Amino acid sequence: MTVEEAARAAHEALFFNQGQACISPSRIFVQDSIHDRFVARSRELASARVIGDPFDPATQHGPQQILKFKTMEEVIQRANQTEYGLAAGVFTRDINKAILYSQAVHAGTIW
Repeated sequence: MTVEEAARAAHEALFFNQGQACISPSRIFVQDSIHDRFVARSRELASARVIGDPFDPATQHGPQQILKFKTMEEVIQRANQTEYGLAAGVFTRDINKAILYSQAVHAGTIW
C-alpha cells in the first residue's frame, strides 16, 4: 500500500458519518519514516472537505489526530492505552507487521 492509498483510506475511515460513528478513528499512528508525507496528504484531503451546517447534506466534517511512532512495540503499547478500543486498523506492506499488530492490539474489531 502506498502512502497515498493509506492516507486516503484513513481519511475515508475517519470522516465516514462525519467522524461521528462509534468506530471512527480518533487517532492515526504513522511510522516516522513516512509521517511527514502522510500528514501532508492528509492535510490536502482534509482541506478539500466542506465544513458547515451539520444538517446540510453537502457538509463533510469530523475530528482527526495523526500521531508519529517509531517501532511496532511503541505503537502497540500506545494503541492499547486507548480507553475504548472498539476498533483498530493497520495499513502496511509487511504482512508480518499486520499479523503482529492484529494479535497484540486489544480491540473489538481490527481491519
